[in-house]
Amino acid sequence: MKFTYEDLDLSAEVAQDLTEFGPDLEVIAIYSTFPEVPNVDFVTDYLWGEPKREAFESEAEYEEAMNDYLESLETLKERKYKRMSLYELGKIIQKQAEIFKKKVS
Repeated sequence: MKFTYEDLDLSAEVAQDLTEFGPDLEVIAIYSTFPEVPNVDFVTDYLWGEPKREAFESEAEYEEAMNDYLESLETLKERKYKRMSLYELGKIIQKQAEIFKKKVS
């Protein structure tokens, strides 16, 4: 049985963020495994990395973003994840899509 994973919404979101924020944006890639292939990890989502103070106009905006960031980290407690640049994430998503295309052909 062949199993593949490609998430077109995730691919589109990464492409849009690359255009809007550039390749150096720090993100946290979230991996999932599927029962069909328990030894293979697939990136299925991502979070933005820690907010930078200089990116915000006010201390209140920064604190709100930091609180959101800390809350999002709570969702990672039982998950596999890796910090990386948005560019690196894009490459992984592209590789997952290429694997999908090869197996469908």
